[in-house]
Amino acid sequence: HLPAGSLRGRLARGAFWSIVGAVVSQGSILVASVITARLLGTVGFGELAIINGTIGMLGVFAGFGLGMTATKYVAEFLAEDPARAGRIIALSSVVASVTGGLISLLLFIFAHFLAARTLAAPHLVPEFRIGALLLFFNALNGAQTGTLSGLEAFKAIAQANLIRGLLSFPVMLGGVLLWRLPGAVCGLV
Repeated sequence: HLPAGSLRGRLARGAFWSIVGAVVSQGSILVASVITARLLGTVGFGELAIINGTIGMLGVFAGFGLGMTATKYVAEFLAEDPARAGRIIALSSVVASVTGGLISLLLFIFAHFLAARTLAAPHLVPEFRIGALLLFFNALNGAQTGTLSGLEAFKAIAQANLIRGLLSFPVMLGGVLLWRLPGAVCGLV
């Protein structure tokens, strides 16, 4: 049913590796989140959720839709014009670095305004500033994952997600145990 090299076969292998990577990565992050919630308590975990949610929302702007763009155009031009696909990969990386860096810098600069005025929680300024790094890395990750998807390198994406999931568990818990909320944000980074 799935001949090697066929579209159905490639799609099935890609879906398999995507599911494996997502289950392992998200599963370990879920377990780490449950333990983190216990360690930080209701207020601390709520603050972590606010920080993470804000970074996720800003990530929409920082990522600039480059993941989908890279996927579409790399897949489209890979066979017929590899040089053009390479230029698209390079441009996606540069634009992701610039937009991710710019939005991250804005978050860093306006962290006090955001925490104090918008959230009425000025004590969260350091965590938002640490989270600016997460915002930058997420923008780069989106472009790189999009490129790998366009190259149909789903196994590589799954392996990267596996490594991220396995590393984030001890790093996040260690951060929480050592530094509480700032440590949790560092663990996310």
